Amino acid sequence: MDVRCAAIAPLCALALAALAGAAAAADTQAAAQPQTPVEKADDLLWKATASVYRQPDDTAGDLNLRRQAGDLAGWLGLYHDPQGDTIGRAGLEWDLHRGALLVVPTVQAATNGLRAAQLYSEIGSTSYLILGASRTNLRPFFNLSWDPNESVQLGLGRHLSHYDKLYAFVIFDVRLHTRQQDTHLLWRHRLTTRLGLTLDGLYKSGRSDSGRFVRTAGLGVYLDGVRWLAKAYYDPHVNFTDQTMFRIGLGAKF
Repeated sequence: MDVRCAAIAPLCALALAALAGAAAAADTQAAAQPQTPVEKADDLLWKATASVYRQPDDTAGDLNLRRQAGDLAGWLGLYHDPQGDTIGRAGLEWDLHRGALLVVPTVQAATNGLRAAQLYSEIGSTSYLILGASRTNLRPFFNLSWDPNESVQLGLGRHLSHYDKLYAFVIFDVRLHTRQQDTHLLWRHRLTTRLGLTLDGLYKSGRSDSGRFVRTAGLGVYLDGVRWLAKAYYDPHVNFTDQTMFRIGLGAKF
């Protein structure tokens, strides 16, 4: 526990300093402004995404279709690795937003026998606390999550406008005694009325599958259009293996 607390303390200090600086002139600007097309795109009901996962000795692909229905969202996915498995999956998510509280429980199942549940929450309005937890039946998670899955999540966030926000969190293993943890610092920014950008900086540490203790950093870049999305990610020691993965995804909203 001491190791985790020592690792989380610098993150919280960094996040608080960054949030304070970024929010200096944001409070009055976040008042009632009309939503732009890229902001309204979050309300579209369907999202379809195709992704390619490239490692030095393997290339896999994934298709995902998501549908929003009020506070509920469901999705179907298909993962295919020519050198491994083809796995279908389904999931259901409930977005419960009441005042300054957001609670999002999620359940997932896959054809390889995976069963998983996650609880994500935000407490606060302009500034907010992030709390979460995830648990599986220890079957391979493959593409469903690139963070430790038997985990607790702690973080802080700040809404800078209707669209812009800055937030940071740590996800760390609490079940398998691997000392694995991923620290994310994300900035979401509206570039134009029709285009948004998200940068995701990642620092990870913990015991890899080969038994070595690793420390490394990665970076994700996401572009959000009104009717499309694109993402790219550089992830060394992906899932705490000895492999580096490049992920590229393209999607449509409708």
